[in-house]
Amino acid sequence: MNASIIGAEVVSQLSRADNISPVTDKEEAFFRKMRGTPYVSNIDFDHLRRLKDAFKNATAEDPYSLSPTYYGLTGRRGLWVHHCESGDTAMIFCLHPNKDDTVLVFPPFGISPKPMLTGFLEHIAPLGMKMQIGRVYEEDTNLLEFACAARGLTASVVPETTLDWAYPVHTIATAALKARQGGAYAKVRGAYNKFSRIREERGAPLATVAAIDFRQDRKLLEKVAHEWEANSNANYYEKYDKSIPTDYFLTLIQIAQRPDIGLQGLKIFLNGEVKGFSIWERPYNASKAANLYASQVADFSQTNLGTFLTVKSAEYILSQGGPYMCLGGSETAKMDKFKRSFVPHKSKNLVTIEIAPK
Repeated sequence: MNASIIGAEVVSQLSRADNISPVTDKEEAFFRKMRGTPYVSNIDFDHLRRLKDAFKNATAEDPYSLSPTYYGLTGRRGLWVHHCESGDTAMIFCLHPNKDDTVLVFPPFGISPKPMLTGFLEHIAPLGMKMQIGRVYEEDTNLLEFACAARGLTASVVPETTLDWAYPVHTIATAALKARQGGAYAKVRGAYNKFSRIREERGAPLATVAAIDFRQDRKLLEKVAHEWEANSNANYYEKYDKSIPTDYFLTLIQIAQRPDIGLQGLKIFLNGEVKGFSIWERPYNASKAANLYASQVADFSQTNLGTFLTVKSAEYILSQGGPYMCLGGSETAKMDKFKRSFVPHKSKNLVTIEIAPK
């Protein structure tokens, strides 16, 4: 990944915009410390375009790691970037979206990752916050060594249990999914055909899709997000407080209001009524992948409607010249199985590094 440009092109331009309130005393102390830390800037939605500009020439096996939308979503409780004085190395970090008193650090970009990572960990350790490094390539032992080099701290690889890389990140080839040839696509073909057949009594497809207008459709999308939450069974997001999934979708819809980020989406109609939506970030960098952040249906009684929507999204992305669609990783085995059904072109294992006092 050639991403040392982040420090030079983006970080020094970011202004402070502390517009999110902490919820605990430790988090309040962390906010105060970040305000007084040199070369650290808060990132709000106004700055996401600058991240996009920085990533435009980069490529990665994990396309989410080069996505301004991903960082905006994951850092919805507070998002910052730290850069070195020379501007050739930068590191994004945030408050954990699902855990109190936890700082989530992402792998540094640039030419001097070790002093940046170890210095930052030593800087915030006295606050007593839990610290994790997330979205780490499974084979990247350097980051573990860098973290272990921090004074007074130890580091270890731990299973991810909460966020979306508990299972591998899957990227599909949009042309292959559109063709759906061979036995590997048998289930997807069946699900797609279920909703694409013409109903004789109506003379129209059972399910149809249309492009989202994020300005005009905002309230409709919010309504569907709340319906999805209301219809979720008790075990669907068993690891979360039920307010968290809706918070994710509402933040995504908010980011989508910004045309400079380049989100697109489809709304799906079931017998003329909107029952779900998909939202993705258009391909814009060397990874050539559209990052899919939602493919949700509110009517859980219609088995495979979500599969139909995901296929339609891939077909739309292909029609716009996008060769790949990244589905991201998964929090649960059930969701991973669903994503694997689309026959990934490539998959990437990620891990979490946990930092603790010695």
